[in-house]
This record gives sequence, structure tokens and C-alpha cells, in this order.
Amino acid sequence: MRILFIADVCASVVTGGGPRALRAQVDGLSRRGHEVVILTKSLPGKSETPEVTLPCGAREIQVPWGGGRGARDVLTLRADARQRLGLLLDTWKPERIVVQQPLLAGGVMSHPGLAGIPWLYVCYSFAFEEYATRDDGIALKRTVGSWWLRREEARFYKEAEKVVVLSDFTTRRLAEVFGRGNGVVKISGGVAGERFRAMEDQRPQLRARWGMKSPTFLTVRNLVARTGVDLLVDAFALLHGRHPGIQLLIAGTGALEGQIRAQIAAKGLEDSVRMLGFVEEDDLPGLYAAADCFVLPTRFMEGFGLVTVEALACGTPVVATPVGANHEVAGGWRNDAVVDSLEPTSLASGMERVLRVLERDETGVRASAASYGAKFTWRRHVDKLEETLMALQGVQ
Repeated sequence: MRILFIADVCASVVTGGGPRALRAQVDGLSRRGHEVVILTKSLPGKSETPEVTLPCGAREIQVPWGGGRGARDVLTLRADARQRLGLLLDTWKPERIVVQQPLLAGGVMSHPGLAGIPWLYVCYSFAFEEYATRDDGIALKRTVGSWWLRREEARFYKEAEKVVVLSDFTTRRLAEVFGRGNGVVKISGGVAGERFRAMEDQRPQLRARWGMKSPTFLTVRNLVARTGVDLLVDAFALLHGRHPGIQLLIAGTGALEGQIRAQIAAKGLEDSVRMLGFVEEDDLPGLYAAADCFVLPTRFMEGFGLVTVEALACGTPVVATPVGANHEVAGGWRNDAVVDSLEPTSLASGMERVLRVLERDETGVRASAASYGAKFTWRRHVDKLEETLMALQGVQ
């Protein structure tokens, strides 16, 4: 089957949950014999690479994008994408289409060459909500941009034959926000089990590599408002007062990096909190496995939380805030993995509970985490996605 993915993220450069899921889907479908092409926008600031061939054989066509989100930028991006799609359709026509995110797709799905081809939409989270939380300091731009994206998304959710989501939480939100209740297919996110796995025999070396000399908490997050890293720093400061030897490692980059560094300095935590910056994909499994506890301090919008199941699959217990899908993903492992509120005191108490549990039965807790995390596989995800794609009939 010839499958066209239309996305706003790259599969060739994995920088977060969305790209990671896209890459897993494309890899899985390609290795099953499907012919996959991705049409996406390039990363801003990267040298232009019109086409990339992934190791699995899938082709990724990148439309040049400077990073701007003004009206002129979007119109130019969509016009260029439509032209590039036309060139593709001269020699290759898809039998199924998978749309992920609305920015690029809004300019190309009306192309006459795609008429009548069955398609579905994959929803990880709502783009309009993500945009509304941007930390660019321009409130009017965020308001207008969010309104426009919501309108674009509404069209896709109305017209898609099926909408794929990763959690029950997103299923409920689709019904509440967009009135889409039928044709929604839940397919949980996954982990690459051959990479994200327990490494108990290697932990001493891994901990030495990452400088973990005492109980260490870890988070892997984009440094933006919704991910709550500032909340984690506040909670860690409270816990550090009772357990002075503990450490916190923060992996990730983003608009709030300077603010978070200033917050750490203001609390006198420079010797206990380390900012790791962007951590390469190949290094993540060892980092997860080395840590004593992974913290997901989300303030709002968590459609699934791939980092949660990745950490658990590596045997690392998780503490999460009571937001979005954290209840069903982290809470599916242990009820007490999800704290009571978004207050720093609540998160600090949850983190302290993990320290006590590890003192009593570290081996058992880590084995339980790894067993639960291993249930989330990309193989199962791709099985269900492939089944859903093959069953599409096309909107009559």
C-alpha cells in the first residue's frame, strides 16, 4: 500500500514526542512492505534538504520553512507544499493518507490529485492549545493564531473518516471541544523495546557517566510553560531542604531555559540541579535507566506522555501531576504515581514517597516499572494503525 504522511514535524530528526511517534509509525509500516512518503516542513534554521531517505526506506520531502508563523509565512509554506505535492503526484499516487497536525495539511489536502483517497487524522494534542501557550510574549498574535488553528483543526476533525488518538483523555477532549465522538480510534503510544529497557547490570556505569552520585530525579521536557519544569524546580527545592544530598537533572531546551536557570540560582540549587540541554535519542535510554525517579510535572495538556512509558520501560519509577493522560498512563502503573494537585508541596510529597519506597524495595519497584512500561510497544501501535488504514473506505 502506498501511504502519504502529511505532518508538521520531521521523522528524520527526532526532537520530541510527535516526531518520535511519526518515526515509529513510518518505520513500522515501511518494514511491513508499505511504500511510505512523508511531506513535511523543514526544521527552522536547518540547511535545506529537499528529500531524505530514512533507514527504513521511507522518503521524507521537506518543504523549506524559515520558522515564521505569520499569515504571509503560512501562505508561502502552503503554496510551496502544494507545488511540491504536485511534483510528487506526477510519478507517485498514494492509496491512503495520514494527516498529522494542520499547518501544512491545510494547504495541500484540497489538491485535486488527492481527491477520493481515503484518509485519517492523528491527534496527539490540539494545535490551537499548543500555540496558545507559546512563550513569545506577543499576546495578540497568540490569540489570533490560536483562533485560526482551532478553525483549521475543526475542519479536519469534521471531515476525517477516522481520528486516531493515543489516550482516553484525548477521546473525551475531542468530543468536548470539537463534538467528534464517532470514528475515533484509540491506539496507545509505545516504546522501542529493543532500546528502552531495564539495564540494572549497567546502572553503576550509567550513573557514573551522568554524574549521579546520590538519589537523582530526572525530567525530559521541552522548556515551555505547559510542561511545568518551573513547578518541578519549586518542588525539588522543598524536598532538598529535607534531603540535602538529592540531585535533579533536567534534559531539554526551550523558551524558558533562561528563566529556569535564574530560578535555580535564586534558590541556591546550582550544585544540586543540572541542565543537560538537548539529549540525543541514542543517549536517552541510558539516562532514563540511570535515574532513581522520573518526574512528569505537566501543568496542562498531556495527550499521552511518551517519556512516561519510556522511563518506566527502563525500570525507573515515575511521579506525575494530575493532568491529562497522566492518570491513565502513569496512574495505570500505580495509583500513587499521580500526585494530588499542581502545588509544589504535593509534587514534593510524591517525590519523597518514591525515595521511601526505593529504600524498602528498589529491586521490586524497578522490576514492576519495567514490566508495565514494556507493555507499550510500537509494534502493537503499528498493528492497529495498519488495520485502521486498510479498513478506510473513503468519505462518501
